[in-house]
Amino acid sequence: PIKEFVAVSKEFSNLIHELQKERGSSALFLGSKGQQFGPELEAQRKESDLRLGAVMDRLAAIRAGDGDARLADMAGRVQTELARLSD
Repeated sequence: PIKEFVAVSKEFSNLIHELQKERGSSALFLGSKGQQFGPELEAQRKESDLRLGAVMDRLAAIRAGDGDARLADMAGRVQTELARLSD
């Protein structure tokens, strides 16, 4: 379980970093009233989605593994909440 936790922690760190960059890009786009930064925002969203996919894959592997049932349950709950990001 420790190895899995460390791996997913790294993926979460990468995701958070990209989401912070997306937030900044969104602020610039909104600040320009949609006149600037559209392509940059779109590119950043793609990068954020890539990182989200990596986290979701890692969580799915934890759930599919034969490790701690509590960790698998927690991974499932986190997946459910992360799936709501696009909303």
